Amino acid sequence: MPLAFWIVPAIERVVVRGEGVISDREPVNLREALRADPRFVPSYWELLDLRAATDLALTHAGIVSVGTLNPYDPGVRRALVAVADSVYGMARMYQMARPPAPDQFEVFRDWNRALAWLQTNEKDLPPPHAPPDWSTPSWSGSGPAQ
Repeated sequence: MPLAFWIVPAIERVVVRGEGVISDREPVNLREALRADPRFVPSYWELLDLRAATDLALTHAGIVSVGTLNPYDPGVRRALVAVADSVYGMARMYQMARPPAPDQFEVFRDWNRALAWLQTNEKDLPPPHAPPDWSTPSWSGSGPAQ
């Protein structure tokens, strides 16, 4: 499971969790799965929890692809949390190099600051190793939405 997502309608959030090495294809697959999921609402805010990710092995082409596949509405807040230096550094490069987008994208090292910026309470989020059936079905990995 390099990337998995949960849609949490009760708080109008999409929670994405990533672990290990994340390469070009995983973010593209994630965006395609979000767009195809009938439960996805483009006005929901997004929390990208990459605290368990060890590396973002993204090429320039991969960064551009992810940026052009942004499924969110203008004004949506998206927070990425990373603790590994390489992940944080790549996320900041993405933030600066991504194509112009109408959403608000911020990169954090501090989990609580990201939650505060998203006006989100941790108790409302899926637990760290939530099963696919937590609250709503989820998608994981490079396969199709479940």
